[in-house]
Amino acid sequence: MSASKPAGAYDLAQQIFVELIARHTEVKDGAVKMSAPPAALAALSMKLPDAFTVATDEADNAKAGPPTKKADAPDTGSWMK
Repeated sequence: MSASKPAGAYDLAQQIFVELIARHTEVKDGAVKMSAPPAALAALSMKLPDAFTVATDEADNAKAGPPTKKADAPDTGSWMK
């Protein structure tokens, strides 16, 4: 796991990988057939938590709205006059 990833990203990647493997594996007559290579699914599962985190942060920022001026902050606009 990379040091730059959030703590839960690796756990989320594992959950995604298990789900992807389950969806792309078929067991029929004692034979296992996979519709996608496991290495590709692993790579995808490591990228998706980052995308999920970015989308969540963007949604949270959109909900919060624009930053507001604090009441105790100095009026920096008057400094330019």
